[in-house]
Amino acid sequence: MMKNNQASQIAIEKIIVLYSHENEAYKLHLERHLKILKSYGIKFWNDLEKTIPEFKEADVIIIILSSYFIASDLIQDTVIPKVFKQITSKSKLFPIVVEPCPIKLITWLTSKNVMAYDNFALSKKTEKDQDEFFAMFVERIGLGLIEKKKSKTRYFEYNQPSQILIDTHHFEDFRKNNFIYVDKTKFVYQLLNNNMSQCFLSRPRRFGKSLLITMMKELFSANKELFKGLYVYDKYDFKPYPVIHLPFTSLDYDITLPTEISIYKALTNYFAQIAEEKQVPSPEGPYLGKLVKNLYKKYQAPVVILIDEYDKPLLRFIKDAEKRNKVRSCLRDVFSSLKDLTNIIKFLFITGVSKFTKVSIFSDLNNLTDLTMLSDYSQIAGFTQQELEHYFKNFIILLAKKEGKTKEEILEQVKLWYNGYSWDGKSFVYTPFSISKLFKHMEFKNYWFSSATPTFLIDVIDELKNGKVDFRDFESYHMFNDDFEKYEIENIRLLPFLFQSGYLSVYNVEQDNIKIRFPNKEVRTSFFQYLFEEFSMINPKNFNKLFHAIHKSDINEIIKVLKSILATIPYQILEKKEKVYHSHVYTILKTIHENTYSEVSTNLGRIDTLMETQNAVFIFEFKMKSAEQGIKQIKAKKYADGFFNKGKKIFLIGVKFSDTDRNIDEFKYEVAVA
Repeated sequence: MMKNNQASQIAIEKIIVLYSHENEAYKLHLERHLKILKSYGIKFWNDLEKTIPEFKEADVIIIILSSYFIASDLIQDTVIPKVFKQITSKSKLFPIVVEPCPIKLITWLTSKNVMAYDNFALSKKTEKDQDEFFAMFVERIGLGLIEKKKSKTRYFEYNQPSQILIDTHHFEDFRKNNFIYVDKTKFVYQLLNNNMSQCFLSRPRRFGKSLLITMMKELFSANKELFKGLYVYDKYDFKPYPVIHLPFTSLDYDITLPTEISIYKALTNYFAQIAEEKQVPSPEGPYLGKLVKNLYKKYQAPVVILIDEYDKPLLRFIKDAEKRNKVRSCLRDVFSSLKDLTNIIKFLFITGVSKFTKVSIFSDLNNLTDLTMLSDYSQIAGFTQQELEHYFKNFIILLAKKEGKTKEEILEQVKLWYNGYSWDGKSFVYTPFSISKLFKHMEFKNYWFSSATPTFLIDVIDELKNGKVDFRDFESYHMFNDDFEKYEIENIRLLPFLFQSGYLSVYNVEQDNIKIRFPNKEVRTSFFQYLFEEFSMINPKNFNKLFHAIHKSDINEIIKVLKSILATIPYQILEKKEKVYHSHVYTILKTIHENTYSEVSTNLGRIDTLMETQNAVFIFEFKMKSAEQGIKQIKAKKYADGFFNKGKKIFLIGVKFSDTDRNIDEFKYEVAVA
């Protein structure tokens, strides 16, 4: 909570609460939380007869909004709406929707910061949920007033959208309802300015591709008002063009029909719907080229084509060659006609998770620019550090308050969990879905990974069994540009596919050499836990036991739990090789504790596994002959010497594996002495 000794430093601030007496219960609920602000020299009123003369002097005006309030004499009169219009530039109105009402018809409120709980009126929520909302709301307002006075600036900005929208990707919904929208219009303007009129972008699921596409749709449809305050607003001419928006994720597929017929039917119906809306002849089939010609003929303007998630039907049948080939044939029929229509196409933008080189989009459209790995467009999707701190700064303050940490500490924690995505090894971004969920629920959790079941991860187990992949490859793997330029769906390589799907990310690029690894804690921990829990018989409680054992520096318990976990891993995976056991133990430890490293080089050798906690350093050496041999190597190579200056307890741990039992057979440990 806020400290009372700050109160004397702050001049009196004013909050006004407006409400209808029919909603007095909500006012009293809010008032319980507002009372704490009095100790900070913040005054609030809710008697209507006293508020009108004070509107312009108030710092915050809270409106408890319902149909009763809208229909009241207070609002039907023109006085208050006129006053509201006079203060719109300060954006200090906070309408709280407590009961369903036609908000969009209230002209003096449509541009305001309308607050509700999860997009619903508070009346639809439990009393506990309402209480949480009012507490968070008052804390936000209070912290804002305090920071404003302390810094003499609007550090905690009232005119910043305060709601997060997760369940839609429609740009119009974000802008019309004043939800937080991270401005990416600069990149579209940059494309147009550089005459890059045919582009492809690969990004993982839930990374903002669809929102980017719908933003382009509104831009080329010349809906200028939606872009007010955004980068492109005063730079683009907003000339309207006919737009074809083709989202493959939203097509109405009839799964009772054969694959190719289902796709053809879905596209035929969708193109007919566009033709009807645009009042042009229907192409009478899945003929995109014909629809483009019809639109050009009517509007006498080149056509904009926006194709979202082109590979959705391909990925659906990624393990079924027969159906996959039928899908590819359908896509060829749809897109091949665009090849000869470049003179009547203004702009073509295609998104997907993967770029499959033998799909007709890439073979027929010779001028298609792949933006995926270009540095200039590395931030076109995802949130940069600067964007995070700008658009979500109010939420960062609240999260830091909730976690009992400073702003700087909470930013480091957010970065550890959700940052790390890169396509050039220089610019790193956050996954939008996880950040939105984090600030929606104010809790660090696995959001992105759990939003879809990664069934293809069974392939990871197959390749681990066959020795084609080592667990440590996920921490550092080298690829080349050809791995993407010659990426074929018939011969998918697992690690490049994991990269395109968002489970791995670029961390360094040197000419043609691309290094990839897990992007962050969320993906790394979730990935390994999924593999262990899904494809072995690990009891999830063992992860909790191991976590506590590590933080207590209990070596005996650590080894005991490791043995328990190794015993559940299928024997096919546990080859009789030291490096395989090493890989598994490292992976288990890394899943539990972030600061765990494999094959750490020193001036005299290489540490098998190093783990460092707040109070201790653990140096592991793995052997097939004896645990004593491991201890001797650690001492001979002086692995502990580099850690004595940290003032932590240093454990030297030798571990012997049995090729018969395929588990830890023996271990020894000592505490290093300087």
